[in-house]
Amino acid sequence: MELSTKTLGSDILKIEFSPSDGDTDLSDGIEFDIENQGKFVELIETVLDQKSPHILLDMTNITYIDSSGLWALFEGHRKTQRIGRSFFLCNVTKDVKRVLVITQLASKFVIVDSEAEAIKSLES
Repeated sequence: MELSTKTLGSDILKIEFSPSDGDTDLSDGIEFDIENQGKFVELIETVLDQKSPHILLDMTNITYIDSSGLWALFEGHRKTQRIGRSFFLCNVTKDVKRVLVITQLASKFVIVDSEAEAIKSLES
């Protein structure tokens, strides 16, 4: 799993999960688990140390999440909130959303259907 970033507007950073180099098959999706949650937390810490953007996490390619992935999401949310910024989950797959609902974490996150919806909520 690789993480890429893209700036949207002046103060929103989009983070996207993609397959590792050489692994172009996304038919099985990406698992957000103990093997890769460290990369995500490191990226969040690095980004928030350098600047203080709102975070939009595009989860289009995530088809599975375990407790360590949930912890990483919560850490990203907590660290972003601590500096007064927003943390959005975007394009959450049905299976991942189900886990968020069952664990009652869905109510902790702002879950949006699109980048435009996240941008609009920040403007209001």
